Amino acid sequence: MKTIIVPTDFSDGAFKAIEYAINFAKDFGGRLIICHAFELPAQGISVMIDISAELEKNAKVELRKLENRIIKNLSSEGIGIEYIALLGDLNEVLKTLTEQYKANLVIMGTKGESDLASKLFGTNTVSAIKRCKVSLLVIPSKAHYKSIKNIAFAIDYLRPASNNTLKILREIALHNNSKLSLINVHTDGEIGEFMASVKEMQQWYQKQLEGVNIDFVFIENYMIEDGVFDFIRHNSIDMVAMITRKHGFFDKIFKKSISAELALHTDIPLLTMHE
Repeated sequence: MKTIIVPTDFSDGAFKAIEYAINFAKDFGGRLIICHAFELPAQGISVMIDISAELEKNAKVELRKLENRIIKNLSSEGIGIEYIALLGDLNEVLKTLTEQYKANLVIMGTKGESDLASKLFGTNTVSAIKRCKVSLLVIPSKAHYKSIKNIAFAIDYLRPASNNTLKILREIALHNNSKLSLINVHTDGEIGEFMASVKEMQQWYQKQLEGVNIDFVFIENYMIEDGVFDFIRHNSIDMVAMITRKHGFFDKIFKKSISAELALHTDIPLLTMHE
């Protein structure tokens, strides 16, 4: 976790994520790549002037302003920070930079929009959660950096395809001596029989998360998302983690807007691990 990518659109939400990332980097001994992705506006075929150079110039001006704001308002001493502006949409830029710098973590903020998922996370953040190939730590607007002592990890007992999927989660948990609650919501049938049937998978998680203080939590609830959110509400959780896969838990929690609106905490960071 030596290099962390932090995208910015120069919003307050993005600045909150930068503040969190600086403290995170201090704690873990990493450096930051703060990047801004800019795109060419839609142009008529009669427009022949390439304005990408001008857009890049303007982006670099804004990055210098951001650098001054960081120096003035945040305690960033001792943290290596590089500022980069790249042409392309956010996901393209994140792919380029994570590969170039061999980064395995992106930290980004949230921004309110209209639909539910975008309202809670922001359009760019939702897109990055679904498409980013490395672990992504989403920082809500009210989050403040603190030692991560309790992590809720929502699982469905489908084994990740890669043994590296849980690497960042394990590193965070070990570094903070965190308690990691692996939550599975049982929706029907005898829960005792279900618990017995997943012993092999539990052993796999224990192996991948070796050294971590693990607690397997089984919850009975006919709605998976309600069961997870109920656990978060009634426990002192410092971070929520989940694996993003097609038709997975992240998609499910936004199918019922009432559940998500009532249950999502706006001060708990969300770690998503791509599958």
